[in-house]
Amino acid sequence: MKKSQQYYILILCFAGMLLASLGFSFRGFFVPTYKLEFGIDNTRMGFIIGIAQLASMAFGYFGGRYCLRIGPKRIIALGFLFNGLSILAVTMAKSWYVLLIAYCGMASSMALLVLGLNTALPAVTLFSQAILMNFTHGVFRFWVHSCSKVFRMVPIEWF
Repeated sequence: MKKSQQYYILILCFAGMLLASLGFSFRGFFVPTYKLEFGIDNTRMGFIIGIAQLASMAFGYFGGRYCLRIGPKRIIALGFLFNGLSILAVTMAKSWYVLLIAYCGMASSMALLVLGLNTALPAVTLFSQAILMNFTHGVFRFWVHSCSKVFRMVPIEWF
């Protein structure tokens, strides 16, 4: 593989991890807004988040099986597409049932996205693969932590 292609994969992996970390941060940040908007209690919101995590686990399993067949590039593309559609569905949700389906879609798409990125990253041989994989996941963790801290400072009334 050419060096330019490897740099392209590397940039895609870092950008994908950034977007995935933003998605993880947004899901937790908007919980109070969802509770007010849809009039749901903590139990129902916990149910929504729990079902979304189960959907994420299922998509991670089946996505891993299909990643071998169709390749990480298509899995990443599906993850980006599915994530965009899920975010659009969350913004247009009128009931908590639609929110549940959209939340499951967001969690599942992030599972596909991270799975595709983690399988594409070993193709980069510019640096040590172990260091590159750890650095990429460190960037993901840094962004999740940073975004959740920044989003807590934003007044909920702005949304």
